[in-house]
Amino acid sequence: MPKNKFKDNLKKYLMNRYDIDRFIDDTHTLLASSKMFNLYIRHSLPEDRKHRIWDDKTLVIANIGFKDQRVGNGTSLLHFLVSQSKVLNFEKIGIEMTNAIAESFAKRHGFTKVNEKNWVINIKDLKVEHHGKD
Repeated sequence: MPKNKFKDNLKKYLMNRYDIDRFIDDTHTLLASSKMFNLYIRHSLPEDRKHRIWDDKTLVIANIGFKDQRVGNGTSLLHFLVSQSKVLNFEKIGIEMTNAIAESFAKRHGFTKVNEKNWVINIKDLKVEHHGKD
């Protein structure tokens, strides 16, 4: 099952980079956290939510935060998500309910503003070169 492969790959990626305190997986979401980061991803949408902003080809980063900022953590995560796009069959990445830091990150990587707080990009257009800062 693709969802399980993605979940296993994400957990392995996060364990290799950070010391995970919590990893919770339910039908449509993954939540992971430690002292170093907090991550909440929706990888598919319930049928009743598909009419909203995100379609079923969009992987949504609903919450993301790193203790150490502008050191490549976000760019590394984008590299990982792009590498997993075929596993879950998604074509876009969305960032939801951004603050000023996440908005700056989205702009730097070529995301397009959907509305006041949400950004999206087609993975083929994603700028994920690593410049040492994030």
